[in-house]
Amino acid sequence: MSSFHSKDFAKARTLFEQAATGPAVELAHSAQMYARMCERRIGADQAVPKSPEDLYAHSIALMNHGRYSQAEPLLRKAVSALPRADHFHYALALCQGHLGDLRASADSLRRAIEIQPSNRTSARRDADFQPLLADGPVRDLVLGERS
Repeated sequence: MSSFHSKDFAKARTLFEQAATGPAVELAHSAQMYARMCERRIGADQAVPKSPEDLYAHSIALMNHGRYSQAEPLLRKAVSALPRADHFHYALALCQGHLGDLRASADSLRRAIEIQPSNRTSARRDADFQPLLADGPVRDLVLGERS
C-alpha cells in the first residue's frame, strides 16, 4: 500500500500480484483489485499527451465534452511550450471563458489576436464564443474594435 500511495504503481502492481497468490482469499481478492487499479493508472499515465500539438488536440477533445477544468492545464502547458501558437491561446481563451474566468479569457484571446489578428473575427463568429460575448472583457475585446 505504501508504493500505491506514493504513486509507484509499477512496483505496487508487482507486490499486489504477489500478494494475490497467497492463501488468504479475502486478501487475494483485494490484492487483485488493487493490481488492476495500478494497471489502469499506469495505462493512464502512458496515455497523457506529451507534445504541444498532442496536448492541444487532447484539450479540444475534452472541451468538446464539456470537461474544461481538465483541458485548461493541458492548454497552459501547450502555450508554455509553444507561446507563438495563436490557436493554443485561442483555445485557452475559450476554455477559461467557459470556466467563468472572463479576465483570463480576454488576456488569452488578446494574445491570440496579437499573434494572428484574424482571431478577433474568428471569435466574433465562433458559436462557442457567443456566451462569452454577452458582457465583460471578452465582449469589449472582440466587439469593441472592428477589424
